[in-house]
Formats: sequence, C-alpha cells, structure tokens
Amino acid sequence: MTFLFVSLPLVAQENQGKSEESKDGQQNFQMPKTMFLPMVTILGVYQPESEIIDAKIPFFMPMAQARFSHRFTEWGKLPELSFNANGELAPVWLNAQASFDIKPFKFLTFSAGGKIGTSWGMDMGFIAFDLIGEYDAEKARYDAFTPFSHWVCEGFLQAAFAYDIGSLLAKEKQHITFKTNFRASYIGMTGVANGEIWMSQGQKGMVNGFCYSVTTSLDYKLPFSFPITTGASANVAGYFSDCFFDEKYKGFDGDFTTITLAATATASITRKDMFMLMIPFSGVRKFDTTDAEKQPLMQIEDGRRWKWGGIVLTYTHIF
Repeated sequence: MTFLFVSLPLVAQENQGKSEESKDGQQNFQMPKTMFLPMVTILGVYQPESEIIDAKIPFFMPMAQARFSHRFTEWGKLPELSFNANGELAPVWLNAQASFDIKPFKFLTFSAGGKIGTSWGMDMGFIAFDLIGEYDAEKARYDAFTPFSHWVCEGFLQAAFAYDIGSLLAKEKQHITFKTNFRASYIGMTGVANGEIWMSQGQKGMVNGFCYSVTTSLDYKLPFSFPITTGASANVAGYFSDCFFDEKYKGFDGDFTTITLAATATASITRKDMFMLMIPFSGVRKFDTTDAEKQPLMQIEDGRRWKWGGIVLTYTHIF
C-alpha cells in the first residue's frame, strides 16, 4: 500500500452539541438540516521506502476539501436518512464522492454511493513521481497517462458500526470508541481493458473488478481540556477473486489481501482546527526479486513482507 496517495478521509468536526429542553418541552437547539463545510488541509509526509516517490526527505502538500450534507429526517429521530457529498483537490489528484446514508440505530449506518477521481504526476527536482498509468507487459513497466485522460470510477455499498464502549462501562467518564467498517465495491478505470493492470494515486496492481475493504479501529479520548484521541486501526483490502486479472497475470496472485496496521492520534485545538498523526505498517506482496517494475509478471516467493509506511501528519482548518 502506498499510503500517501490513498485519499485521506475528509476531516470535519461537526457540531456535537446535545439538545436541551426548556420548561415547555421545546428543544432550544437543533442541528441544521443542511451543512456545507469548506476546509483546507496541509499534508506532511515522510515516506523513505516508497516505490513511487523519489524523495527521502519530508515534504508538504496543500489540499482543498469540502463536505456537504443534507438530512431528510428530523434531528434525533431514528431512522436517520441523509445525503452526503465531499470533494478533494490536491496538486496531484482530484476526487469526488457522494452517498445516501441510512442510520437505523445510533451505532449502525448503511451507505450506497459512488466515487470518481483521477491523478497525475509531478517533477519538482527534489521530488518526482507518476501516479496513474497502465502496465505494459512487453516493456515490463507502467506507462504514465496524460493528465485527465483516464478516470477511476467506483460504486459501493458500505456498512459502518461505531460504539462508545468506554462510556457504557464508566458511566460517561471514559470514552473508548470501537469502529468497524465493511465496504464492497466495483472499481474500474476508463479507457483500460478488463483484465489489464493499472495504477492510480500510487496504488499499483489494480484491475477493473469487485473488491472489498474492512477497517477496524479502537480510539481512546484522553481526559484533557481540549479533545485529544489516540488509537490503533487495522485495514484489510483486496479483490474478491483473481478472475478479474488477465491470464498472463495469474502468477500475480490477484486476490492477495493487503493488511495495514496504523497507530493514530488526533488533537482538536479549536472547533475548527485539527491535527492528525498516523504511522502505518503494511503487509504487502513479497516477490522473488526487488525489481519493482517487473512485479506483475513475477511469482510470489512466500506471500507477504512487512514495511514501514512512514509518518503522515495533517493539519485541517474548517472555514
């Protein structure tokens, strides 16, 4: 997993105030039905072992982000139905996503939606990379695409569970949140034949087909005057079957599962300013050689190797 170029989830701190009832039983506070949250994120990365990035020093990248949501039901009443959309623009990628979400219980959310995006390359002397292209089996390399000529599209179904087990055990004095998310989707790139391997946002070994992702995390909210949360997460992702890969890539083990473990920490210094730190470790394919360009045609040596994904630090400001 090339962690840097997997789009970071939009970080937005929505109003978390609880409703208060006056003497006549009317609520004094209501969450707005419609919200629009523009924001900017500064992404700082140190990733010394990347196969994509030709840089051994930390670097920073600005991203413009926006989040829109509209709730169709009355606030505080279940089931809750809402429409959510978000967008992200960075110097080397562009993404947009929309979904309809239904929450039958406070701890469970089901979603259905779609996503579209593209990426390109950059060469600034001290850092250079190409993020999107198709694998050429004859040349044994990825050929980069012209910017905005190919787009990655995804349709997905998702189920998310989140529960504050700490407040349950400690009567609201401790907050330990358990979250798990399952996402099944069909993902494909325009202009690429089925079965052919492509890369997008630095992720190699992709094909048009059905894939999955499962993420589980455990977060502890520290009892400080401003919100600080530490935790750990685990993600497993891959294709449901290797049948989506062309015959010439059968040695590539198409349904191989990538595992990513990460230590995380967030700090909300104000209601509109947040820092996030992530240190990931990934279990990726292990080949019988280190020649990265020829990997799609090589046999797996013994399945998996682990590598440090570097350090990712973000600062987000909501306008």
